[in-house]
This record gives sequence, structure tokens and C-alpha cells, in this order.
Amino acid sequence: MLIIGHLCIDEKIINNRKKPLELGGSVAYASITCTKNYNYEGSQIKILSKIGYDFPDEFIQLLLDNDVNLDNIIKANCKSTHYILKYVGDKRISLKLDSVCEKISKHDVTERVIRGNKLIYYALIANEIEFNFFKWLKTCFPNKITALDIQGCLRYRNSDNTISLKRKGINKVLKYIDILKMADYESKVLVKSDDYKYIARSATKLGPKIVIITCGQKGSLIYNSENDKFYRIPAVIPENIVDVTGTGDVYFSSFLSEYLRTKDIKYSGHYAATFVSFLIQKRGLNGIPSRELVLDKLEI
Repeated sequence: MLIIGHLCIDEKIINNRKKPLELGGSVAYASITCTKNYNYEGSQIKILSKIGYDFPDEFIQLLLDNDVNLDNIIKANCKSTHYILKYVGDKRISLKLDSVCEKISKHDVTERVIRGNKLIYYALIANEIEFNFFKWLKTCFPNKITALDIQGCLRYRNSDNTISLKRKGINKVLKYIDILKMADYESKVLVKSDDYKYIARSATKLGPKIVIITCGQKGSLIYNSENDKFYRIPAVIPENIVDVTGTGDVYFSSFLSEYLRTKDIKYSGHYAATFVSFLIQKRGLNGIPSRELVLDKLEI
């Protein structure tokens, strides 16, 4: 699996108290999740990313310690992507994009790197891939499964560094995507409706064959257009919730790693929900569990 997107610096302010900087970005959460779930089959998880001159060395070491392949990280002569996240308790109340690194283009990766992967996962956080990248990859490698978390394609930075969600240009991207994941509020930006089944069906008309809509503690809805079937996946909620950062990233990446192994949508959804229940009991990346822990708790 090749995971594409910006690694970033997360600056968290919780109950008005600034915390130490953390490694962030969907790529970070996804790569460590997939390494713990998919590497047992002997295939290494690779990432394609860009970082700036201010990216902490200890963040790189953390990825290396988790056996993530960093051969395709590019260091740009600019600042790294840096988010400031404010929380009250476990609820995020604001999100600001302090800086953003250079965009990733097709010139940043060789065909050899892409050819060795079954699935290409676009784990975007700040519109960091040029639109023509999606077309180029799917045209050159039509048999590769492509997966997208829509969040990074909808985020646009305002003059005060706050983020607005806009569907600008998204149709150009979705025609080259096989599996799409959206949070509930993001899905309503793509399709203006309160009916999630209608939204999921409408999204498949734009390209994706499988659509996932996550709804927090209400669980998730997965739609497979190939058999016109919906799957409702309940959330697995632990007694103690410490940090919800990265839940969508970890849900989607654990779903993808299990779906690659089984091709079973329902099972993969339950697996992902169980996986997330471990994540949110600890701070940041520390909550990512092993596959064995998840299988011990998994109930269908």
C-alpha cells in the first residue's frame, strides 16, 4: 500500500493549555495503523509525502520505529504543514492551518514506486495534491485500487488561517477514486441532503464504487454500488475517551487494510470500528493497537 499526503505538525490546545507538539496528518495515523495490520503479510507500507525544514527529527524517528518506509519523503525549502487544534474536553472547537508545505505532484514519484502497491490511499489534509495527479495515476495504472478520504480535498484556508469546507473541483477527483470515505458533515458538503443513503448513492454516480460515511458515536454507513447494498456499522464506545484525534484516519486505514485481505465490506467495517475504540483511549498515536488486540475484542 502507498499512502500519499502531507505529514504535519499538530499543535494542540486543550482546555486552554498548550500541549507539546505532536506528529500529525492522516498519513502518520494511516501508515502506523496499516503497518500494525497489514505488514504481517510481508508487504511494507510506503508513504509519499513532503515536509519542510522545520519538521522535527523525532517525528521521523517515530515513523521509522514503526517500520514505515520513508524512502519517498521529500524535504522542501519551506515550512511544514502545521495545524493548530483547540479542544474543550474531547471536543474540537477550532482548527487553524498555520502553514502548508509544497503540493505533491506526479514528478515527485516514480512509476516503479506506484507499481509495487495494490492500493493507493490519498490521505489528504490540506489540498496538497495537484488535481492532475489523480488522473495521471489512474490512467497509467487503471488496475490499482484508489481510496480517498475527502477531508483534504474540501479544506480551504481563509485569510485568518481558519478552514472552510468547499466542494470546489471535487468532481474532477472522484472520477478517479474507487473507495471514498467522508465524515457526516463532509458528506453534506458533497451532496446537499440529510439522507445519508441518498448521499452515498449520489456519490457513487461521481465515480467511487464503495462509499463510507462516518457518524462519530452513531457509527458508520457503508454503501457498495456493485450490489446496491448498505451496511450499518455500530460504533464501539469505550468507557474512557481521552483523545478523538485521528479517528477518521484510523477507521479508514484499518478498514482498507482488512478489506485488502478479506474483500469483506461488513467484516472490515466492524474491524475498523473496534480498532478505533482502542485509539481514543490514549493520546495521539499512542492509542494505535496491534492486530491481535483488535481481534480479541472483535464481535460481529
